[in-house]
Amino acid sequence: MKQILLNIPDNKYNAFLEAIKNLDFIRIYNKNDINVTEEEKQLIRDRIKNSKPELGQNWDQIKDSFNLG
Repeated sequence: MKQILLNIPDNKYNAFLEAIKNLDFIRIYNKNDINVTEEEKQLIRDRIKNSKPELGQNWDQIKDSFNLG
């Protein structure tokens, strides 16, 4: 499955939704529909607080090593 992120001008948004709404293989998600619970937020805060920066890697040094093809 592939995902596509589209930037659509506000004045074209409703027309675009009408055009694709009847395609059964398309699901539309609004970022306002995503709910993150306080428990999940606290889990992330704890992970950040307990993270060990020395175990991280410098993105500029490793980004070219990924094979995305």
